[in-house]
Amino acid sequence: MTVLDLIKGSMRLIGAIDPGETPATSEAADALSALNAMLDSWSLERLIVYNVAHASQNVVAYTQEYTAGIGGTWNMAVRPAKVEKITCEDVIIPFSQNLTTPLITVRLDDEPTTSYAVEVYTWTPLTAFTGLTDVLALPAGYERALRYNLAAEICAEYPNCPLSNVGAAIAIQSKANIKRANAPKVIMSCDAAMLSSQPCDIYSGN
Repeated sequence: MTVLDLIKGSMRLIGAIDPGETPATSEAADALSALNAMLDSWSLERLIVYNVAHASQNVVAYTQEYTAGIGGTWNMAVRPAKVEKITCEDVIIPFSQNLTTPLITVRLDDEPTTSYAVEVYTWTPLTAFTGLTDVLALPAGYERALRYNLAAEICAEYPNCPLSNVGAAIAIQSKANIKRANAPKVIMSCDAAMLSSQPCDIYSGN
């Protein structure tokens, strides 16, 4: 799917174009601007959109652990949010990961006995689309959220093409779904003093 495909889907939702129709160049460019403005607005809500990128990396014989990100053993342009999968000739390689910063730590389940190339698929933050022909590979739920919320954004530019109540409800719900997916995991912790076996005087603090 390309950015233009996404835009056409949004425009069909509000009836701005018919099925199989392609918007005029100026309309597509305006919709692209609206899409990037929407992403920028979402960033204020700490709502991040991800694209699933993949790149060739190397596995070294008898080495199970690797780091992914800027300057890692698997060097990448940005620190990914997570590694989705690792494959070698279309065979999925099992692994575990620790989402540490600044680099993610990836550990292969099995120790490799030879060196070979793998394809590493990662969730990469997407801050803006550069053009209509950009190819998207979005995680589950993101395409629906972008399509319906873009429709809600651009319908104001088409007074005779409102988004239906059902479409508006889907826009809200689908955005809420990915916001929940973005929410950081809350880990409970306890003050060390509370774990002490020694009696504590609440008045003196000892």
